[in-house]
Amino acid sequence: MKARVAIVTRTRDRLPLLRRCLASVLGQTFTDWRHVIVNDGGDPAALEAFLQPWRERYADRLQVLHHEHSQGMQQAANAALEASESAFVAIHDDDDAWHPDFLRDTVAYLEAKGADSPYQGVVVQTERVWEDLDEDGQATEISREPYQPLKEVNLFRVGYENPFPPIAFLYRRAVLSETGPYRPEFDVAGDLDFNLRFLLHYEIGVLPDVRAYYHWRRTAPDGLSNSVTAGQAHHAQKLNELKNHYLRSGRTPAEAALGLALEIAQYTLVQQWETRQILQQVEQLPERADFHAKIEDLRHAIREEDHQSTARTRDFLAKEIADKAESQGYAVSQQLGEKLEGLRQEVLTEFSRKAEDLRHHIQHEDQDAVSRMRDFLAKEIADKAEANAYHQRVEIEKLEATQRAIVEEMRQELNARKVLLKLGPLEIAWQKRQPRP
Repeated sequence: MKARVAIVTRTRDRLPLLRRCLASVLGQTFTDWRHVIVNDGGDPAALEAFLQPWRERYADRLQVLHHEHSQGMQQAANAALEASESAFVAIHDDDDAWHPDFLRDTVAYLEAKGADSPYQGVVVQTERVWEDLDEDGQATEISREPYQPLKEVNLFRVGYENPFPPIAFLYRRAVLSETGPYRPEFDVAGDLDFNLRFLLHYEIGVLPDVRAYYHWRRTAPDGLSNSVTAGQAHHAQKLNELKNHYLRSGRTPAEAALGLALEIAQYTLVQQWETRQILQQVEQLPERADFHAKIEDLRHAIREEDHQSTARTRDFLAKEIADKAESQGYAVSQQLGEKLEGLRQEVLTEFSRKAEDLRHHIQHEDQDAVSRMRDFLAKEIADKAEANAYHQRVEIEKLEATQRAIVEEMRQELNARKVLLKLGPLEIAWQKRQPRP
């Protein structure tokens, strides 16, 4: 039966983990798929009995292959590809899981790009899920964190850290004519080898949403642990063989250059790892909260321009740092001291700059306040003077009006007197002319 997507699961006697895988596949909102489970040397009867309750939900979309003896995870993937037909391929290992929309989103992306596009694969953002497994294989989730957030996929980054797991990757089956099958000789590093060969010919797109869950176990019974954690030495060995393969026998100039790039990338990774180790040791210093409190005290001291207190606190911090490094016996005490000294200098420089800015700001504010007060007082004085002048003008006008009224009254009285003076002689003369009785 041909489906749009062939889902390949490699497993061997890990039934407690396989339960999560089956639920993940059956929970997909995109349903045009066929699930090919390869039992690589595990107990076939136990697997078939375990799968029986699930078959009704699968209908005709489940295919199981049994290897009598283990042929390795890469050969298991090849067997699944040979036994199936599809437009797209996804590796879903037995201990990982998908978001329900993983197939919907990844298939839509590649179909939108088209079969002739250089983008023949796509990855999603992944969460790493830390868990513990008990003796019955029951998982207890401890925490989650982003696993290698991606914006793009390039050869160099894949070479030094292989930033996406198989559970996050969907690709067109047609690319196998160029890349070739998975190489069993590289075992646990075979997925990295396939990714590198894929990128020699094609591009891989990146989707922004978390659609894959990469499960890592801190503790687990025998046979249920992660190869990436429990088999670190084996991983390192196979990675070294992979790099040497490309350096020695690159079949094309691109593969030869890839081998050199892997060596450079690995050196870069080691440098990053050593840097992270130093930073982790810095973070693990005891009483970190006390250091933050002391730095906060230093900030307040500088703000208040208490230079003497600043010097005491700075010297105390330097002694505390030196004592901590010596008492803990860190091998990186010299590097730590240099880093902390640089940090201290940066903090002091920044605080001093902010204190100086604050001082200038306060001075500027004081000058502005004085100027505003001076202008305010001048206006108040002017307003008072104007008000007084107005009241004085009103009083003067009142006095002038009173004076005018008095003058007018005196003038009228004077005129009356003048009239009386004129009438008096006339009255006398008139009386003289009257005949006497």
